[in-house]
Amino acid sequence: MRKFKPVKNAKGVLPGLFECDICRIEKREDGCWRAQVPMRKIGNSQYQEFCSVERGGVWLDIGHYKVKAGALAAAERLHSGVYVWLRPYKDEFGPVPGRLVEFKDAAEAIRASQ
Repeated sequence: MRKFKPVKNAKGVLPGLFECDICRIEKREDGCWRAQVPMRKIGNSQYQEFCSVERGGVWLDIGHYKVKAGALAAAERLHSGVYVWLRPYKDEFGPVPGRLVEFKDAAEAIRASQ
């Protein structure tokens, strides 16, 4: 089971910042946790997949969660490869937030974007 550890720099522990091997979180003023996961773009699509920093992934926000376990659960879904991240975009009604999508539901759109 993964556990978050406090993030340290040369001066010591950074308050409110925690990480594990697949996710990092930061405590917000409203008490929620801002979560980030390393990801990379899938082809020319609007989708992102989990990709470790060592393999070239960049840290992207995946939302705000009330508890650390919620952020970790979302990160583990992305890490499993069963889910991908649909990046935020705008449609005719306004901004649409990013969200987790099962790969099987996104496969056709990904294939069409190649």
